[in-house]
Amino acid sequence: MKQVIIVFFILFATGLKAQTLDDYFKIAAENNPGLLAQHREFEAALQQVTQIKSLPDPSLSVSAFGQMVETRVGPQQARFSLSQMFPWFGTLKAQGDAASLIAESKYQDYLDSRNKLYYELSKVYYPLYEIRELSKLEERNVEILESFKTVSNSKFKNGNGTLVDVLRVDIILKEAKTKLGILRKKEKPLLESFNALLNRNEKDPIIIVDS
Repeated sequence: MKQVIIVFFILFATGLKAQTLDDYFKIAAENNPGLLAQHREFEAALQQVTQIKSLPDPSLSVSAFGQMVETRVGPQQARFSLSQMFPWFGTLKAQGDAASLIAESKYQDYLDSRNKLYYELSKVYYPLYEIRELSKLEERNVEILESFKTVSNSKFKNGNGTLVDVLRVDIILKEAKTKLGILRKKEKPLLESFNALLNRNEKDPIIIVDS
């Protein structure tokens, strides 16, 4: 069972794709309910502009006679008429301009909210990126110190090294691990905040493109 879980995790991890900040901007915009609602309001206002600037549909009316009416073209039972309403000169343009201003205002509200969301993402992204880079360096440092510790212990056992060397490497290694632990603790709330802005599960992985 453990083997199956490990294999699944490896397959899942290899399927993840590193993403740029612009990629995350797009994800956040597509997943933000408030932003989507504002964009729908803008689209509705835009449709209103088109409707206002268009003439109303022609009106068809039918007049039925109580009995057959004899005319020069023969007997008639009903009369059809088609009418078109025209607004006062300048009225249609004024209404259209007002609707355009409303649509423009809606779009500006949308852009303001989107830019604010992008700013909030940037405030989390760059510290997260910095911590990730520092963690990589510290992880590499721990690996090197682990190898030094192995060599120091081996030399000490063979009489070619001193206990001081062993203890010195051990102290430096513990300090490196402590720094790495602190970085990982700092990373956790940033990950949660970033996923919250993306409207995703707080534990979803964040893969950042290497510089």
